[in-house]
Amino acid sequence: MSIALGLLSACCVATAAACAAAPAPAGPGHSAAGEQVGVEIDNCGNSWTLPGPPESVVVTKNTTPFTLAQLGVLNKVTAKAGVFPREYYPAEVNAQLAAIPTLSDKLDGGGHLQISRESILEKDPDLVTGFSDTINDRTLAAAGIPVVDEPSLCGSAARPSTFEDVYSHVDFYAQIFGVEDRA
Repeated sequence: MSIALGLLSACCVATAAACAAAPAPAGPGHSAAGEQVGVEIDNCGNSWTLPGPPESVVVTKNTTPFTLAQLGVLNKVTAKAGVFPREYYPAEVNAQLAAIPTLSDKLDGGGHLQISRESILEKDPDLVTGFSDTINDRTLAAAGIPVVDEPSLCGSAARPSTFEDVYSHVDFYAQIFGVEDRA
């Protein structure tokens, strides 16, 4: 519940305007011994299969780090892009974020991230979280790099965020990283 309340607070501060429900990912596959063997991601009309939970992630949304930290997987983030205001996070998350290299913190006049596709490709991530004008499912498709957005931001219909959206957000990342028991 604390993850959900913290995330809801972060979402309210960060504002999540264009919200539309999207299905959660199918979840990881498991071997007969119960070991994780693959991760299927269904998000914003796209589907990808990773060989396992991502080990190298680039984060471009400031709503994602808190969730990843609470799930115990923020250490998988190898780069970040965007603005991550210190007041959004508790001290321990700020300390982790400070240690993650920043690819770009440039925003245009409308507050949209300004980053090149090449800066992301140089990091060779397993996964990118957060769409921007230049970094999205279309621009990185040829490189085979999955780009996911917050499930509540898929689509174009504006509606108020709900606790269901918060739970969906937490479950989405827990399934991607194979830590469903922590959600």
